[in-house]
Amino acid sequence: MLTLRQKLVLSFAILILLTFVVSALSIYHFVRLGQVVDVILADSYNGIVAGENMKDALQRIDSASAFYMAGESARARKQFENSTALFRQQLNIAGSGINENGKKKIAEDIRADYEKYEQDVARFLQQPGSPGALTRTYFDLLMPEFARVKNHIDDLLQMNRQAMNAASERARAKAHSARNYSIAASAVALIMGLIFSWQFARLVVEPIRLLARSVHHIAEGELDQRIEYRSHDEVGLLAAEFNRMSVRLRELRKSDVGQILIERRKSDAVLEGLFEPVVVTDSGGNVIKLNRAAKLALGEEAGASLAGTPLGERLLSAVKQAVEMQNQLSDEGETAMLPLRVGDAERSYRLRTSALRDEAGRLTGAVTVLEDVTALREVDRFKNNFIQIATRKLLDPLKTLRLALYSMSHGHTEALQPLQARTVADAEEYADQLDSLITDLLEMADVDSGARQLNPEPIRPVILARDAVARHAPAADSRHVRLEMKVYPDIAAVTAADPTAVATPTEAVSPGYAPVTAFPGCPI
Repeated sequence: MLTLRQKLVLSFAILILLTFVVSALSIYHFVRLGQVVDVILADSYNGIVAGENMKDALQRIDSASAFYMAGESARARKQFENSTALFRQQLNIAGSGINENGKKKIAEDIRADYEKYEQDVARFLQQPGSPGALTRTYFDLLMPEFARVKNHIDDLLQMNRQAMNAASERARAKAHSARNYSIAASAVALIMGLIFSWQFARLVVEPIRLLARSVHHIAEGELDQRIEYRSHDEVGLLAAEFNRMSVRLRELRKSDVGQILIERRKSDAVLEGLFEPVVVTDSGGNVIKLNRAAKLALGEEAGASLAGTPLGERLLSAVKQAVEMQNQLSDEGETAMLPLRVGDAERSYRLRTSALRDEAGRLTGAVTVLEDVTALREVDRFKNNFIQIATRKLLDPLKTLRLALYSMSHGHTEALQPLQARTVADAEEYADQLDSLITDLLEMADVDSGARQLNPEPIRPVILARDAVARHAPAADSRHVRLEMKVYPDIAAVTAADPTAVATPTEAVSPGYAPVTAFPGCPI
């Protein structure tokens, strides 16, 4: 049985073999085509060139006869010798590669007629006589022999041209056949390669796909999985180890550790059943667990890190503070509110983060609960609107009351008895306090509703407390109450706050606004 590596090597070897076969067939046909071209050059082209050279040499021999008749005997004999040597050389070239019967007969006729013509011209060049006798000999004897040899050479040239055209057609047919063979071989190799690749991919990928499907079922908790794949390659060994792991997991489920896993699954189920979004993170801010409500609120992309979720940076900040403080973090202010859109509704959540510790007390992460306070915020908004309306409705009666008390205390009415005067003075004091209280309530309602923006300034809490004590000390002394200031060591040296808004709670707890039941001399 082949291993996976051997199967891969075998598949590549088969593909390389197919490529080699196609390349070899193409090279073979190209070589054959080159041989055909060489045959054309050797048999026909060289014969045509030699025939043209023979015609040229024959013309020069004929010209030598004309020179002799003109009285140029020396020049005629020299040209005759050179031309006859060239003619015989080209005749040997033209007749060397002739295998066809027709060409061979013409070549023999050329050789026989030329030898007779050469002999007659040689005797003619040695013959003395008058120009008239030489002319008659030329036209009666040499001229017909010249024409006969020339006609034989023309016949040979014509046959060589026809043979060259036929060879060219054969070469064209060979080229067409070579192209068809190459295309057919390439198509066959391509089809075989595709079939083999598909079969091999199925052979290798199918067990891996089966293994991946079984692993998915194992991850879903279906431990009764077994891969029926018997092979001695690496995939077969992997399948055998997977089956062994499945058996061990089933045994583990039945053991105490399995019970722990079951309890963990139960806790996960409880966490999933909570309607409040819950995010469990480690000490680095990486998400360990998100329940269904958290995924719905934060988005499905909050799978690995809170940094990638909407408003995730605020969650990371809350987790970091809880881990650093090693305590529960629950901010009741607006900074702890997370406005999130869940579906088509706009919801408001309050962050509540607690640190997680192991049995040794070491910090391991944090649990962040997003408390849905949408209904509470609606109630607060209704309450603020009610306070605004009620306080504004009280302003006019209070102004009328203060005006009446002012008229009574300043003699604009009938004279008051001493007891009545003290009662009116106390009423004026309480009316002033009520006016200040209504003003503060309106201011706080404006701040809560967003109509008034806070203007934070650097403030020292110690100075703020000292000013409050100094401002309310006379009222406390009049009631025989002593105010003291105590500053805790962990209070911040400088903080940012709106001075007007901070003064409101100090006024609310002052002795002038609340009944003081302390014994005389007791500190507050």
